Amino acid sequence: MLTNHYKESASATLSIPYFNFYSSLAYLALLPTLSKPEKRKVLKQIDRNQRQMEKWQATAPMNFLAKYLIIAAEVNRIKGNYSEANLQYDRAIACAQEQQLTTDIALGYEQAARFFLETNRPLIANTYLHQAHYTYSQWGATIKVKLLEQEFPNILKRESNQIDLQNSTSHTSSNRHNLDFVTIAKAAQAISQQLILADLLNLLIRITVESAGAQTGVLLLPDRQELLLVEWYATQTDRFFPKPCPLSQLRSQLPSTVINYVARTLSPLLAPLDETSEPYLPLSLMCVPIVQQNELIGVIYLENNLTQNAFSQERLMVVQILAAQAAISLQNAMLYQKLEQKVEERTIALKESEAKYRDLVQTANSIILRWDLAGKIRFLNDYGLKFFGYKEEEIIDKPLIGTIVEDTPESVALLQDLVQNPDRYVVNENENICRDGTKVWIAWSNRLIQEPHQPIEILSVGHDATRRKQAELKLQAAQQQIIAQEKLASLGALTAGIAHEIRNPLNFVNNFAELSIELLEELETYLPTNNEARLILPDLSQNLKEIHHQGKRANSIIQTMLLHARESKGEFQPTDPNALLDQALKLAYHGRRAKKLDFNPTIETNYDPAIGEIMAVPQDLSRAFINIIDNALYALEKQSQKSPDYRPTLTLTTIGLEDKVEITIEDNAMGIPPEIQSKIFLPFFTNKPTGEGTGLGLSLTHDIVVGQHRGQIAVVSEIDRFTQFRLTLERQP
Repeated sequence: MLTNHYKESASATLSIPYFNFYSSLAYLALLPTLSKPEKRKVLKQIDRNQRQMEKWQATAPMNFLAKYLIIAAEVNRIKGNYSEANLQYDRAIACAQEQQLTTDIALGYEQAARFFLETNRPLIANTYLHQAHYTYSQWGATIKVKLLEQEFPNILKRESNQIDLQNSTSHTSSNRHNLDFVTIAKAAQAISQQLILADLLNLLIRITVESAGAQTGVLLLPDRQELLLVEWYATQTDRFFPKPCPLSQLRSQLPSTVINYVARTLSPLLAPLDETSEPYLPLSLMCVPIVQQNELIGVIYLENNLTQNAFSQERLMVVQILAAQAAISLQNAMLYQKLEQKVEERTIALKESEAKYRDLVQTANSIILRWDLAGKIRFLNDYGLKFFGYKEEEIIDKPLIGTIVEDTPESVALLQDLVQNPDRYVVNENENICRDGTKVWIAWSNRLIQEPHQPIEILSVGHDATRRKQAELKLQAAQQQIIAQEKLASLGALTAGIAHEIRNPLNFVNNFAELSIELLEELETYLPTNNEARLILPDLSQNLKEIHHQGKRANSIIQTMLLHARESKGEFQPTDPNALLDQALKLAYHGRRAKKLDFNPTIETNYDPAIGEIMAVPQDLSRAFINIIDNALYALEKQSQKSPDYRPTLTLTTIGLEDKVEITIEDNAMGIPPEIQSKIFLPFFTNKPTGEGTGLGLSLTHDIVVGQHRGQIAVVSEIDRFTQFRLTLERQP
């Protein structure tokens, strides 16, 4: 590690790449002896070295690719990625041989041999170790050769005894020895790189036939309780085998007893069994099991009918090496094939499921909507498109606001809150709009769709709740009407008692007050002019007149209460709202003028001539109009008294809509204070001075418009500017 501090002094020299390479090898060798913190530190350094080596090999692969692959293979070995490590060792050796980098060839063989020993593949390891030993000796690294012999005495004993002989033989003999190992390594590499099972079977049997010098080769794999011929290769044209085919059906073409023996004992054979009586026996045969961890993977059968004893022990060793590599490759290929089959099956199932889901989604009698967190529509099923009146290209990737959700501050706030707090809106109900402007109520079920730790969309499934909502509104209106009727009935009972208990005594008070006034007038005619009694007669007369006036007022209050409480017996009938409003205006105006002749407000009327008729109880609705207009005239009169230059104006407007009408009554008087606007429809509430109001007029108006006619009253007012009453009445309440 200390060398890292000084390597900058040698930058831009060939020493740095070699330092990089050998320091990584040293770190990897020391790794098992290090603590966990030290291991993490060392692995980070190796990773940094590899990133630098990757840059060098990209520009000069002839010098650095083999080194990069050796370290990459070692790293994968440590991580347990054995298949990847196997491929990288062979690639590293091949690259080094191509560039004739003797050091890298030897290192590649040595590290690969150690890898195969570690993974319990001694036959392959022996081959690679012998090749490493030979390459080091060819290079002249005698000390390294001795170290290998000391470390692996049982494997390299024979090789050591023959080194001198090899060095003394001809150049041609040396190259031929080297070629055998290289050929085997390349064959094993070709086998290890193949993942497609059919291609692997074909390649394996061809390589073994050619490597062993056979005429015919057969590859069998275990299938349930018997062997199955899955691939074959023959150099002569008279041999043919069906595939796949059970071994039991090929007794006339193959020595089945020999093959079954090898499969059962997991031992190779170079000759038929002594006691066998086979229907078919070739002149020479070789049968080698393919074994992985004492488990039979397959059987390679080779034959030669040109000569006896055609297969030597050396040829058997070559085939065993190839079989050892084939065991891993076959397992990988079988696993890959199963994975491919599962992927294909799941892909088909997924497509079928997707088709069923799409059919279900598209044919569902529900609105199925997907929208992203920015509020844009990503999917709307056919039912939803038809329901809202859109084509797919008209609404996909368009915002919810302005298409199916009305563009209001409340709607924007609702969507934002839904995105931020989806758990609050698992089920919600809100008003939506169709393309033609029709407003509908939808009951939504919402679910957040997310990738790992990342929300991406919201799935909303909706059902049309418009009819139910309308029924609920009608029910609420009916309940309100019942409550109003109950209130009127209760108030009627109260006022009936008041009328019974108070009206009769009040009549006596009024009558006797009126009679007393008349008697005082007669008494005044009979008294002498100088009688002192005449001095108090004016006071008595004034007191009696006040008693009579207050009695009449009390009688008027009782009469109004009775009118408020009385349930109307009138029937709904077609009514012209313009005519009814104009009639109410005239009655209220002339009533106010009769009390104050100098009161002359400006009256502006904007009646919609095409308003049409509505169903209403004319006498009751007229009473409601009169109450509102009379209050407006009262406010205008009071404001006129305060400001001589003030121009009182009363404006009446009617507007006919499709299924309703709007009636607006507006004055430009002092306005209604905000703190009492919510109280003006309460019974007995008034802000008029004592003696000028009972507090029942607007309460009665509310009962008539809202309770009886199922309409709405909205009040808008600004102090010292205006007050506006807007009445909305259904054409068919």
